[in-house]
Amino acid sequence: MNVAVYDPAWVKAARQHVLSLILPPDEAPANDTASWIYQMEWAAYLNSWAEYEWALEGGDIDLDGDPLPEIYQTSGFLYQLQFDDPSECLFEDVGPDMM
Repeated sequence: MNVAVYDPAWVKAARQHVLSLILPPDEAPANDTASWIYQMEWAAYLNSWAEYEWALEGGDIDLDGDPLPEIYQTSGFLYQLQFDDPSECLFEDVGPDMM
C-alpha cells in the first residue's frame, strides 16, 4: 500500500517512530535524511560484524555462565544484504526470449 500524506509534521513524526523501532535502542533517529541514512547503514554494518564474529566461532560460544561479550551482540533490526555471485543462481540461463 502506498499512502501520500500532506502534513510535514505528521510525516516527520511517523518517520522518526519507524526509525526508532529499527535502530538500536540507544540510537535516537537524526532529524535530517543524510544522517538517518548513515545511522541505518552503520547499525546494519555493526550487526553484520557481530554475525561475522559469531561465524568465526562456528556459531557456538562457550560462555561458562559469563555474559555475552559485546562483540557478539546485535542491536536493532538492520542487517546488510549479502548477494551471492550471479553464477550461483538456481535458475539456468535459458537464452533469448522465443516468440
